[in-house]
Amino acid sequence: MAAYDATLSLWNVEHQPLEIPTSFGVTHVNVAGSPGLPPLVLLHGAQISSPVWYPNIKPLSSHFRVYAPDVVDQMGRSVPARRLKTPQDCANWLIELLDELHLDRITLIGHSQGGWLALNLATAQPERIERLVLLSPSGSLGRMRWQFLFHMLPVFIRPTKRNFYRAFQWMTTAPLGEHHPLAEQFMIGAQAYKPQELSTGVVSRFSDEALQGLAM
Repeated sequence: MAAYDATLSLWNVEHQPLEIPTSFGVTHVNVAGSPGLPPLVLLHGAQISSPVWYPNIKPLSSHFRVYAPDVVDQMGRSVPARRLKTPQDCANWLIELLDELHLDRITLIGHSQGGWLALNLATAQPERIERLVLLSPSGSLGRMRWQFLFHMLPVFIRPTKRNFYRAFQWMTTAPLGEHHPLAEQFMIGAQAYKPQELSTGVVSRFSDEALQGLAM
């Protein structure tokens, strides 16, 4: 957890950890912002964890009470009791999490796989989502681009630290050193990545009918 803690130290805002029980396990949530501000939930992508939001947390927590959970079946401080095996599981986990946090209506931001999780929740319980922001939501609106597969292929064929780092640099706009804690998190997460054991295994494109029902 050294890379996790080092990345979290980059938040540079006052924050507190919460351990939230759900039927899928204990979800670790990093919280920042004044309690009286409107709630915002941030969902990170695969192979990473909630501290990834460190470049965004200061401005966001100035306007929102920010809740950044570690997705329960991925790397991070959450402790899974069972896997998220279906889209309904993914929605139910988030619904239970929001219920335990007493959040009735939220702004929801999701990146990559977190974007899919966000859109999945929005189609399941649209009444709970005031605003929805999707940042490159993987597998949600169309097929994965060949460029992504091209740059990730060396990682799948030869999962060396160097190949992980090259893929990470391609996916990020800000140049980060190989020993930056976020880069180390990505490499650790990528080495442990097993799609059949993660909620990424259920990621699929949403139908036009499902998307047409969204009004937020």
